[in-house]
Amino acid sequence: MRKEQLVKLRCSLGLTQQEMAAYLGLRDKSQVSHLETGRTKIEGPVRRLLYILEATGGNLFPEKS
Repeated sequence: MRKEQLVKLRCSLGLTQQEMAAYLGLRDKSQVSHLETGRTKIEGPVRRLLYILEATGGNLFPEKS
C-alpha cells in the first residue's frame, strides 16, 4: 500500500489519525502521520492490517447472521 492509498483509506473510513493509530495498534497519531508522508515505510503487520481494513471497509468484526 502506498502512502496516498493510506490517506484515501483513512478518509473513506471517516477516521482521524488517532483513530487509525488505535486500529493499527500504533502508539499515537504521529506514527500514522509518518506513514502518510512516507517518513516511515508501510510494511509488516501494519501493511497487512491496512489491506484487511480496506477489504472489510473497516468492519473488522461483522455480526454473525
